[in-house]
Amino acid sequence: MKLCPTFNLFAATALVSASVLIGCDNADQPAATPAAPTMGATNDAAKNAAADMKATAESTNAQVMDAATTGQAAVTDAGNAMVDQAKKLYDQATAAIGQMKMDDAQKYFDQLKGMRDKLPADWQTKIDELGKMITDAKAKMGATPAMPAMPK
Repeated sequence: MKLCPTFNLFAATALVSASVLIGCDNADQPAATPAAPTMGATNDAAKNAAADMKATAESTNAQVMDAATTGQAAVTDAGNAMVDQAKKLYDQATAAIGQMKMDDAQKYFDQLKGMRDKLPADWQTKIDELGKMITDAKAKMGATPAMPAMPK
């Protein structure tokens, strides 16, 4: 059954008015005051709060240390992968020099030069030496005397 909105408003107003008029007859009773906490209860609450804060700090510290360890491991893994890739390129370049495939050697060398900033310091020297090896090999190839022409 659906009631008229005006009736709902009237009923709500009447209910509020009646409760204000009737009121609460507790005027002869004093208002209850909360009991003052004892010193022991206050100390216990402070100790509990301190213990909770310490436990939270220790837990947070453990989480931070775990994250740092995980992050360090990821950095180490990435660094190792980079060095492994550099070693592979270096080996391919030196093999190409030995086979006199200077275009391939130059391609591997260029890739190594692109990785240079991400590699440890000892690789800077290796990359420089590889560049010199390629330059020397190219010079030797150009200095090789041509075969004499066949007699006619």
